Amino acid sequence: MHTITHTGAAPEATRPHHAAVIRMDHRSARLLYLETDACIDGGSFEVDWEGRTFRQTPADARHGSGRTHPDASALFAAVADAVSRAGHVALVGPGSAKREFVQWLREHRRHIADRIEAVEDLDRVTDGELAAAGRRMLHAPAGRRVWARNQPG
Repeated sequence: MHTITHTGAAPEATRPHHAAVIRMDHRSARLLYLETDACIDGGSFEVDWEGRTFRQTPADARHGSGRTHPDASALFAAVADAVSRAGHVALVGPGSAKREFVQWLREHRRHIADRIEAVEDLDRVTDGELAAAGRRMLHAPAGRRVWARNQPG
């Protein structure tokens, strides 16, 4: 069994928010809520992989890479609960975790999946860079978004 630790969330994180940006990989997620004039700390989610469960993604099996990724369902559920308070969501990160999160949302939390407006590959960023990327992605004209919300992930 693995546990999810959620740390650092500001008290204001429990109320509804206009938008959120998430930086996610298979081990962690960083959440910031974006308001017109503020950026509110939604906290960090870390997975303790004690008693690991691993799986091979279909893309890895197809290409014969042999790589495995941890089953991030518990992480996805914790992040989905936190991001459910945001009206619009941008998602960034390295690798495939962000697209797997969108697919998980489509299967388990459709009402939240419909709020994902942009997904972009982005590796290590500071909180300021994460907030700026989220604002840029969410305020781009609809035709110029990196990933349309109804498009397959």
